[in-house]
Amino acid sequence: MMNNADMRGIFSALLVSYNEDGSINEKGLREIIRHNIDNMKVDGLYVGGSTGENFMISTEEKKRIFEIAKDEAKDQIKLIAQVGSINVYESVELAKFATALGYDAISAVTPFYYKFSFNEIKDYYNTIINSVNNRLIIYSIPFLTGVDMTVEQFGELFKPAGSQRNLWVSIANKDIFTADICIYGDIAVNQGVAVTVGG
Repeated sequence: MMNNADMRGIFSALLVSYNEDGSINEKGLREIIRHNIDNMKVDGLYVGGSTGENFMISTEEKKRIFEIAKDEAKDQIKLIAQVGSINVYESVELAKFATALGYDAISAVTPFYYKFSFNEIKDYYNTIINSVNNRLIIYSIPFLTGVDMTVEQFGELFKPAGSQRNLWVSIANKDIFTADICIYGDIAVNQGVAVTVGG
C-alpha cells in the first residue's frame, strides 16, 4: 500500500487557457501553472477537472494538457490527473498515460449521465485501478454527476479485490453527514482510507 502522506497540502484545480478557436493556449496554460507554483505556492495541482473544461475536449487534448502540466511543473509539486469519463476505456487509456508521465496519483469522477448501477460503478473503479500501478482518488460530486453513493457503498469500493487497493475518496457534497461518517467511521478508521472534503 502506498503511503499518502506526501499528498498533504494545498492542491489547486488547474484552469486551462484556450484560444478563440477552442484550441489549447499552451503559453497561457504554462503561465497559469507557473502562477500556481511561484506565486500561490501550492503543493500540488489537480489536472483535468471541470475547471479545465475536461468534459468538452478530446482524449488527445486531455493528454496534451497532462503533458504540458508535467513538463512545466516537473517535480516541483505533486500532480493528480483526473481521468474519469463515461467511457471506461478512455479512463484506462488516460490513467496509463498519466502514470507513464509520472503523475503522483490519478482521480476519477463517478460515471454520469446514464443511470449506472452501483455494481457498474464499482466495476468502473476496479477496472481503472487494476490497469495501473498508481493511487486512485474516487471523486464524488453528486450535484454535478447525479450519482449519490451511501456510506455503505463507499465502504464497498474500498474492499480489496485480489490486490492491494491504493484508494482514497474526495467528497464534494452538501451532505456533511456522509462526509463525517466516511472520515470518522469505518471507512477511514478501520479500512485505512484517506478521505478529503471539498470541491
